[in-house]
Amino acid sequence: MKSLLAIPEVKEWVVATSMENFPVSHKGNWAQRLVERYSLPLPKSEKTGKYSLTAKYINELDDSTIKQFLLTGDETLIEDVERARISMALWKESNDGDYINIQSKKHLGEIVFGYMGITPKVSGANTKSGRDKFDMDMVEELAKEHPWAENLRIYNKLLKIKSTYVDRFRDRQEDGKYYFYFKQNGTVSGRYGSDAQQLPKPLEPGEDAPVIEKYVNIVRAFLIAGKGRKVIDCDYESLEPHCFASVSGDENLREIFNKNLDFYSTVAIKTEKLVGVSADKKDDNFLKKVDPVKRNKAKAYSLGIAYGMEAYALKMTLGVDQKVAESLIKGYLEGFPQLAEWRERSRQQVKEHGYIKNYVGRVRHLPRVKSIYAKFGDRMMDWRFRKELELQYGKDQVMQAYRDYRNGLNNCLNFQLQSLAAAVVNRAALQINRKAKELGIDAIVQAQVHDQLIINVDEKDAEMFAPHVQSIMESTTRLPGVTLKAPPEISYNWRDGH
Repeated sequence: MKSLLAIPEVKEWVVATSMENFPVSHKGNWAQRLVERYSLPLPKSEKTGKYSLTAKYINELDDSTIKQFLLTGDETLIEDVERARISMALWKESNDGDYINIQSKKHLGEIVFGYMGITPKVSGANTKSGRDKFDMDMVEELAKEHPWAENLRIYNKLLKIKSTYVDRFRDRQEDGKYYFYFKQNGTVSGRYGSDAQQLPKPLEPGEDAPVIEKYVNIVRAFLIAGKGRKVIDCDYESLEPHCFASVSGDENLREIFNKNLDFYSTVAIKTEKLVGVSADKKDDNFLKKVDPVKRNKAKAYSLGIAYGMEAYALKMTLGVDQKVAESLIKGYLEGFPQLAEWRERSRQQVKEHGYIKNYVGRVRHLPRVKSIYAKFGDRMMDWRFRKELELQYGKDQVMQAYRDYRNGLNNCLNFQLQSLAAAVVNRAALQINRKAKELGIDAIVQAQVHDQLIINVDEKDAEMFAPHVQSIMESTTRLPGVTLKAPPEISYNWRDGH
């Protein structure tokens, strides 16, 4: 707040907003505050506690410009500084004691776009009311150049840590224990739905501001194995990209993992046809070292395009124009040609048969795609054809059919990858529990968090059982063309694992 209020443009906004919301007036709250400020001897109502502003009592006051203002409402009788001071006091009072509500996107948007003259991140990305959109992505961008924005970014993250984790654990704990929920039928992919999925990833020094690292890791440390126990924490390395490389059959994708290359760097190099840079983490010209921006950009589309992301969505995600987005998708599919073939095969399967099946046999039924395709073919993707259909069926019905068709074609892709990843983790969890029973040890899979399994075990058996856990996770489901990796870590709490 202090860093914001030190900026002249912000002060200007505070004054203007205060006076807009609480304009000078010889009646109401503004006049009440003026009378209070000058301690004018006017009677107060016992019932409301407000001063009586009738002409009878005002005329009894000593002559002054304030008296004349209260009688006439002539604003010129009040000095500019005094007008601003009273309006600002009323504004601050109405705003819970602050001049700016730093949680208000409206306030921050008005300041940043209207007074600081900063251009919105994505041109045309407006709110329903027509205002330029101010969101957390904007804060992240501004934080790179403006100290006040970095302070705001940190504040927002700390607020989220408190509300999402600390308050929840304290409010819902039972005798010092918090019980996560796990829903077996919470997703179509077969992944468990759980509030444990919301836990923040542990942060290493330098990954974020020190105060954020501190509190994120404190939250992770809340979750302990218990007296005389340890947790074996096994997290699959890049599980979905491994599934992606295996299922698509693309040799360029498989090569990434078989040669231990960096996934996002390889995607960027292939997509944008970069030269003179490497995807090998050991090389001096490793892309992350020499051009981290290019690598980070690849994160936005590395899985998105495989899941069916189209140019418009990519344009909005990256903040680039349509032609750049189209060239990225074209480059990506050219860089991984077998991926493009897999996408087409999958979509043809669901168009003709109305369902898709993942590598281990889980089925997703998408009959709406089949029925629309049978009636209209791929013309449903052509906006001109949809316009013609609107004359017969109406705009809403055509738009709904288009969305069902488009989403189904994308779902048949992402289902194969996400459901396979879920199956890999779920199968391993079952085998780990069976192995513990076979060995006669006190160990159980305590939680699944994304692609991570946490096994609670008697501390005397932790070292012995960890290699079994790793072997089960890496070999229970074997994927063609890639080798899964799930190195174990033994710790007393969830912070000191992965």
